[in-house]
Amino acid sequence: MHDLAQFASELTLEWSHNFDDSRSERDELQVLDSLRPHQSLEKLSVTTDGGTVFPPWIGDPSFTKMVELKLYDCLKVTSSMGYFPYSDGT
Repeated sequence: MHDLAQFASELTLEWSHNFDDSRSERDELQVLDSLRPHQSLEKLSVTTDGGTVFPPWIGDPSFTKMVELKLYDCLKVTSSMGYFPYSDGT
């Protein structure tokens, strides 16, 4: 059986909007880092991440097929995300 994740073109990661003491920036970064998708991913959406940094794979230039990145309510993020090359949609 094939791993379906290797065929996904879109990935959506969403956390609860509840920012209380039960959330851990370190844990959220660890989860995001461990969910590194395949390099053919085209669309990534991250909602309500409570960390101050994104994992290194977000913005990695090896994601050459990435044409869409959406960040919603990632209010604590202070780091840059690397370089996203221009895509003409082909």
